[in-house]
Amino acid sequence: MASRAVTGSLPRAEVRALAALTDGATRWVDRFHQGTWTDCLTLIRKEGAHALLTHVRTLERTTPPRPGKTHDDATVIYTELPHTT
Repeated sequence: MASRAVTGSLPRAEVRALAALTDGATRWVDRFHQGTWTDCLTLIRKEGAHALLTHVRTLERTTPPRPGKTHDDATVIYTELPHTT
């Protein structure tokens, strides 16, 4: 739901990368507490978006059920931007 999106703004010169994650992908941080947002972005940068999604799906299969959806759509978009002056 877009109304629940976490957003912000920075001057372009301060932005090196962008990431957009659906709530299914954010589970690694906010449901399973496997790391911080910085850790999550580091994982995506080093291992790729697919690695994050693989971790989330493994946690969904191996963690005892909790209220809510067992699985949710999970999408990650990540890009690194060229340096500007």
